[in-house]
Amino acid sequence: MPSLPTEIIAQIIQEVANERDDRGRVVQVYYSTLRRLCLVSKAWLPPARSALYETVLLEYTDERDDSNASSDDHWDDLDDLDAPYPPPKSPPFRGQDLLRSLRRNPQLGALVRALTVTFEFWVDDVLKHTAEKTVASLIKRCPGIIRLRLKSAGGLGATALDDLAHWLVLRTPSRAMLRQVEDLEMVWGDEGCPALLAAAPQIRKLAFDYDRGSFSIFRSLPFRLTHLKLHGTPPDKDLVQLLKYSSATLRILDVDHRTLLGISAPLPLLSSLKLDIRGWAIEREIVDQIIAAIAHFPSLQFLHLRHLSVPVGGVVPFLLSLPITLLVLNISDCDDVDTEVVLQYLKELSPRHGFALVVEHEMKSGREIQEACSRAGVSLL
Repeated sequence: MPSLPTEIIAQIIQEVANERDDRGRVVQVYYSTLRRLCLVSKAWLPPARSALYETVLLEYTDERDDSNASSDDHWDDLDDLDAPYPPPKSPPFRGQDLLRSLRRNPQLGALVRALTVTFEFWVDDVLKHTAEKTVASLIKRCPGIIRLRLKSAGGLGATALDDLAHWLVLRTPSRAMLRQVEDLEMVWGDEGCPALLAAAPQIRKLAFDYDRGSFSIFRSLPFRLTHLKLHGTPPDKDLVQLLKYSSATLRILDVDHRTLLGISAPLPLLSSLKLDIRGWAIEREIVDQIIAAIAHFPSLQFLHLRHLSVPVGGVVPFLLSLPITLLVLNISDCDDVDTEVVLQYLKELSPRHGFALVVEHEMKSGREIQEACSRAGVSLL
């Protein structure tokens, strides 16, 4: 039987072991399948092994004995639809197992491209300390990591991340291993986090939880970000510093409306905005400011609104006030936008060439919405 080219084998592995959505993005990785593919033949081993090690997801918690957990446990997806390395549902390794594997076969560390670590500790300091050392050792042995996600699921998770940051930056070799990281997601811990950020100067995509710390650490870090996601609302002065070097490079932004109103820097390349408008009794004046802020971005083409908490009767006027340069408007996550609101919006919307509307699934399947979009010349996604 003639052998297949390596490129064809790799493509087959990607199709069999990955589940994709209608936009072609990988939404799930089947690690048990990848393990079996590694055993097919010598020709299949290299591409299957690369896919197996490419994304590693580790979770540490003192609520169960993680070392005895099955490799086929069901793990919930993390909410990051645009992630280039989506987290798997069934991780192939436990931390100590992976570390032993890399010690025996150091060359495998270069295959790890994305690492997600979630900490959840409530009482067990010994387990927390062990997890911190294990993860720090793993990162040291994986020089090819370009996407690093450090997450807290509760309890002392943020403290553990801060301690992990200290482990990573105490030794020069470990610190050097972070220089290739381009995509970082983290929650704020304490003093260790600024050192962690300083050790990763190539960051281009940053997701940061502000609720646990201060943005003042960014004042000395010249990040030139293309993607920025913020949870929480930083003071205006810290926001100015964060965007000081990124105003000319930022393309994708995910913030709440309070943070949006604090942005004074021009963002000429910003093309995608995910905006959370949430709060009690948002005044009309604030709504007008939000509309003006959105209109301030000349290259904006994609707008994703969440929790559109505008005054009663103000949803349709708000939507009609959005820039006519938008190509896609996503309102699928807005609880206040029902079928009647969408029908009224489409009725009053001026004709636009190439404009698309994203609504929630049940609304999309309704004949009324489909016919209204057809009359308005709007594509329904």
